[in-house]
Parts: sequence; structure tokens; C-alpha cells
Amino acid sequence: MPHPGPEFIEKYKMYLANFGYDPSKITDTPQDCEVMSSSQLAVMMSMSGMKEALTNQFPDLELKAPVKLNPFISIFDTLKKLLELYFK
Repeated sequence: MPHPGPEFIEKYKMYLANFGYDPSKITDTPQDCEVMSSSQLAVMMSMSGMKEALTNQFPDLELKAPVKLNPFISIFDTLKKLLELYFK
């Protein structure tokens, strides 16, 4: 919704508060993205790798060892470990 209005935003912030979220920490995000024509969208969707990305089909990274992901470390540490395995 491009311009939901303050009533809509407040309504759903309160809805999320019922689930334990702190509404004061929820940041409103402008929804002012450029409108694309059907032909522009078709061009974007035909870009290399788009179909695979949208269907969660990722290329084989040919890693030399299995990757054990730890949710308690930063994404940068995880990427660093992936790069180390890839170039091992």
C-alpha cells in the first residue's frame, strides 16, 4: 500500500504490540518505490539468475567441507567461514 495513512500504521503497530513487539521500536518505512511498467518488470524478471533466486534454487558452491551455521554469530562471521571453505 503506497500511502496507508497514520491510522492504518498505528492500528497495526498496536496489533503487533499484542504479540509483544515494542511499537516505539517499529520504524515507518516509506513505500515510494518507482512504479514499473509491465515491460520493465518483464525485463527485470528475465535477468540472469532471477528465476533461480525466486524459487530458492542456488548454484552449487563446490565447498570443500560441510558448513555448520551458528545462529548466534554474526552474518559476517558466517560469510567469512563460507569464503574460507570455498577457497580451501
